Amino acid sequence: MAGFSFSGALFVLTLLFQDAYHLTPMATGLAFLPLTLPMAVNPVLTGRVVARHGPRPPIVAGLALLATGLAGGALAGGGLPGWLLVMGFGLSLCLPALTVGVLAGAPPGTAGTAGGVLNAVRQVGATLGVAVLGGHRDGPLLTAAILTAVTCVTYGAIGFPGRRSGRRPAE
Repeated sequence: MAGFSFSGALFVLTLLFQDAYHLTPMATGLAFLPLTLPMAVNPVLTGRVVARHGPRPPIVAGLALLATGLAGGALAGGGLPGWLLVMGFGLSLCLPALTVGVLAGAPPGTAGTAGGVLNAVRQVGATLGVAVLGGHRDGPLLTAAILTAVTCVTYGAIGFPGRRSGRRPAE
């Protein structure tokens, strides 16, 4: 869901910045800097949180921040830089923890396959996000926010099947 929401929002925001705010392509690219800053520094913190508490808390927190950033951006009109920063923090919490959770939950000897499946699912999610949100006329960011929030709540409630923390049980 993070890939769906993020990629769809990135596509929609690019169009919004250029069409509604009349930004040049260079200015549009620079407008995304608040989104990228947390992704450059936050994975170190995420790694520490995952090591201490498992992948579930940062995944849920990251999805909640992503949903909040999407909803805030959708409702704020021109106040997007702060919401892009929130989205960046959400993604930088969620994505590394999700990778750890999937690989830790894979049966022994299948981490490569699990990683490949995760990557394929991310790509499908991103493609669907651009297709669905890019063709959605009324509130695509709000739609992404709602879907991400639902995913966050669902994931927080059920997590990885059979594993509370995402860590492998002692063998």
